[in-house]
Amino acid sequence: ALDTYRGELVRAALAAEVTALARAIRGGAIEDVVSRAAAIVECMGAQIASELSLSARQRVVGISSDVAAHVRAATTQMQMYTDAEVSAAIADSVTRVRSADQALCSYVRNAMHSDPKLKTTYQEREKYRAVSTVHLNHCYWL
Repeated sequence: ALDTYRGELVRAALAAEVTALARAIRGGAIEDVVSRAAAIVECMGAQIASELSLSARQRVVGISSDVAAHVRAATTQMQMYTDAEVSAAIADSVTRVRSADQALCSYVRNAMHSDPKLKTTYQEREKYRAVSTVHLNHCYWL
Protein backbone atom coordinates (compact mmCIF):
# COMPACT_ATOMS: atom_id res chain seq x y z
CA ALA A 1 0.00 0.00 0.00
CA LEU A 2 2.86 2.40 0.83
CA ASP A 3 4.34 2.00 -2.67
CA THR A 4 0.95 2.70 -4.23
CA TYR A 5 0.35 5.85 -2.19
CA ARG A 6 3.89 7.08 -2.75
CA GLY A 7 3.60 6.43 -6.49
CA GLU A 8 0.34 8.35 -6.66
CA LEU A 9 1.90 11.27 -4.79
CA VAL A 10 4.91 11.42 -7.10
CA ARG A 11 2.78 11.19 -10.26
CA ALA A 12 0.40 13.89 -8.96
CA ALA A 13 3.32 16.15 -8.03
CA LEU A 14 4.87 15.67 -11.48
CA ALA A 15 1.57 16.52 -13.19
CA ALA A 16 1.19 19.61 -10.99
CA GLU A 17 4.71 20.80 -11.79
CA VAL A 18 4.27 20.25 -15.54
CA THR A 19 1.03 22.26 -15.40
CA ALA A 20 2.76 25.02 -13.42
CA LEU A 21 5.59 25.01 -15.99
CA ALA A 22 3.10 25.44 -18.82
CA ARG A 23 1.47 28.37 -17.00
CA ALA A 24 4.87 30.00 -16.38
CA ILE A 25 5.82 29.61 -20.06
CA ARG A 26 2.48 31.03 -21.14
CA GLY A 27 2.95 34.01 -18.81
CA GLY A 28 6.56 34.58 -19.83
CA ALA A 29 7.72 34.23 -16.21
CA ILE A 30 11.28 33.06 -16.83
CA GLU A 31 12.21 32.58 -13.16
CA ASP A 32 9.09 30.45 -12.64
CA VAL A 33 9.94 28.43 -15.77
CA VAL A 34 13.38 27.66 -14.35
CA SER A 35 11.96 26.86 -10.92
CA ARG A 36 9.27 24.54 -12.32
CA ALA A 37 11.81 22.81 -14.61
CA ALA A 38 13.98 22.07 -11.56
CA ALA A 39 10.93 20.81 -9.69
CA ILE A 40 10.13 18.46 -12.58
CA VAL A 41 13.65 17.03 -12.39
CA GLU A 42 13.16 16.42 -8.66
CA CYS A 43 9.78 14.75 -9.23
CA MET A 44 11.22 12.52 -11.93
CA GLY A 45 14.11 11.60 -9.63
CA ALA A 46 11.62 10.68 -6.90
CA GLN A 47 9.59 8.61 -9.36
CA ILE A 48 12.65 6.68 -10.53
CA ALA A 49 14.04 6.31 -7.00
CA SER A 50 10.81 4.86 -5.68
CA GLU A 51 11.32 1.84 -7.96
CA LEU A 52 14.90 1.07 -6.87
CA SER A 53 16.80 -0.53 -4.01
CA LEU A 54 17.91 1.67 -1.11
CA SER A 55 21.50 2.12 -2.33
CA ALA A 56 20.43 2.87 -5.90
CA ARG A 57 17.66 5.14 -4.61
CA GLN A 58 20.15 7.30 -2.72
CA ARG A 59 22.28 7.68 -5.86
CA VAL A 60 19.29 8.68 -8.00
CA VAL A 61 18.09 11.20 -5.43
CA GLY A 62 21.58 12.68 -5.24
CA ILE A 63 21.90 12.88 -9.00
CA SER A 64 18.46 14.44 -9.46
CA SER A 65 19.26 17.00 -6.74
CA ASP A 66 22.48 17.92 -8.54
CA VAL A 67 20.66 18.26 -11.87
CA ALA A 68 17.92 20.38 -10.29
CA ALA A 69 20.60 22.67 -8.83
CA HIS A 70 22.16 23.08 -12.28
CA VAL A 71 18.75 23.94 -13.75
CA ARG A 72 18.08 26.49 -10.98
CA ALA A 73 21.45 28.10 -11.78
CA ALA A 74 20.03 29.24 -15.12
CA THR A 75 18.23 32.08 -13.32
CA THR A 76 21.51 33.37 -11.89
CA GLN A 77 23.26 33.01 -15.23
CA MET A 78 20.56 35.05 -16.94
CA GLN A 79 21.14 37.90 -14.52
CA MET A 80 24.94 37.75 -14.64
CA TYR A 81 25.64 37.60 -18.35
CA THR A 82 25.22 39.94 -21.29
CA ASP A 83 23.94 38.40 -24.53
CA ALA A 84 27.52 38.12 -25.81
CA GLU A 85 28.62 36.35 -22.61
CA VAL A 86 25.66 33.96 -22.83
CA SER A 87 26.55 33.13 -26.43
CA ALA A 88 30.16 32.51 -25.44
CA ALA A 89 29.09 30.31 -22.49
CA ILE A 90 26.84 28.25 -24.77
CA ALA A 91 29.60 27.85 -27.35
CA ASP A 92 32.03 26.77 -24.61
CA SER A 93 29.52 24.25 -23.26
CA VAL A 94 28.89 22.78 -26.71
CA THR A 95 32.65 22.49 -27.26
CA ARG A 96 32.99 20.58 -23.96
CA VAL A 97 30.14 18.24 -24.94
CA ARG A 98 31.76 17.52 -28.30
CA SER A 99 35.10 16.87 -26.64
CA ALA A 100 33.55 14.48 -24.09
CA ASP A 101 31.64 12.72 -26.90
CA GLN A 102 34.84 12.27 -28.93
CA ALA A 103 36.70 10.97 -25.86
CA LEU A 104 33.96 8.41 -25.19
CA CYS A 105 33.91 7.24 -28.82
CA SER A 106 37.70 7.01 -28.92
CA TYR A 107 37.84 5.04 -25.66
CA VAL A 108 35.21 2.54 -26.82
CA ARG A 109 36.82 2.15 -30.24
CA ASN A 110 40.26 1.49 -28.71
CA ALA A 111 39.01 -0.71 -25.88
CA MET A 112 37.05 -2.95 -28.23
CA HIS A 113 40.30 -3.98 -29.91
CA SER A 114 42.03 -4.93 -26.66
CA ASP A 115 39.13 -6.25 -24.56
CA PRO A 116 37.02 -9.03 -26.12
CA LYS A 117 34.54 -8.85 -23.22
CA LEU A 118 33.91 -5.16 -23.85
CA LYS A 119 33.54 -5.86 -27.57
CA THR A 120 30.83 -8.45 -26.87
CA THR A 121 29.13 -6.13 -24.40
CA TYR A 122 29.30 -3.27 -26.90
CA GLN A 123 27.72 -5.39 -29.61
CA GLU A 124 24.79 -6.03 -27.26
CA ARG A 125 24.54 -2.38 -26.16
CA GLU A 126 21.31 -0.53 -25.58
CA LYS A 127 21.20 3.00 -27.02
CA TYR A 128 20.02 5.81 -24.77
CA ARG A 129 17.35 7.46 -26.87
CA ALA A 130 17.26 11.08 -25.76
CA VAL A 131 14.43 13.09 -27.29
CA SER A 132 15.15 16.64 -26.19
CA THR A 133 18.93 16.82 -26.60
CA VAL A 134 21.19 16.22 -29.55
CA HIS A 135 24.23 15.88 -27.29
CA LEU A 136 23.78 12.23 -26.27
CA ASN A 137 24.00 10.54 -29.66
CA HIS A 138 26.78 8.20 -28.51
CA CYS A 139 25.46 7.43 -25.03
CA TYR A 140 24.85 3.70 -24.54
CA TRP A 141 24.09 1.40 -21.62
CA LEU A 142 26.56 -1.47 -21.63
